[in-house]
Amino acid sequence: MRQISWMNRSRGFTLLEMSAVVFLIALFASAVLPNLVSDERSRQERAFIVALRRLPAEARMRSITDAVPVRLRTSGTSLTLTEDSTESAQPDPFRTVDAPETVTLAKFLLNDSGVEPADWEVRFYPDGSSDAGSVDLALPGGVEAALNIRSNGLATLDEAVAQSSDETWEAGSYEQR
Repeated sequence: MRQISWMNRSRGFTLLEMSAVVFLIALFASAVLPNLVSDERSRQERAFIVALRRLPAEARMRSITDAVPVRLRTSGTSLTLTEDSTESAQPDPFRTVDAPETVTLAKFLLNDSGVEPADWEVRFYPDGSSDAGSVDLALPGGVEAALNIRSNGLATLDEAVAQSSDETWEAGSYEQR
C-alpha cells in the first residue's frame, strides 16, 4: 500500500473553483459598472452647471479689469469667452465650457429676440454692463434651465422641472402628473 504524503499533494485550484471565482467577479462588475458610468455623467453635468454659473461673472470681471469688451458666444455645444478686439478676426478664447452629451443647448435669445446658435453672442463692456441674452438648456430627468444675462451684466441660472400638461381621461376628468 502506498501512502500519499501531505507534501506530495498538488496545491492548485480546480477548474470548477476558478470558474466560480470568475463568475462572481463578472457578476460584481456587471452590477457596479452602470453605477460608475452614471456617476461620471452626473459629475460632468454638475461641473458644467457650476462652470456655466461662473462664466458670465468671469466675463464681466475680465471686461472691467482689462477695460476691453469680452464676448460670450456659442460654438457647437460649447460656450466660449473671447476678447472683443478689432485686431484679429478670431481672438484666442480665455475659457471654453463644453456641454456634456446629456445636456442640450436649446433656445437662444439675444435682446429678447430669437437667434440661431451660431449668431448668439453676448458682449460684456468695461463699465459693467452687457447685452441681454439667454440660453435655454435641457437637462436629464426633464429638468429645464435657463442662463439669463441681464443688461446690467449680472446673470442667473434658473432651473425648473418640466411640467406635464393636463391629460383628459375617458370619464372626462383631468389628472395632473
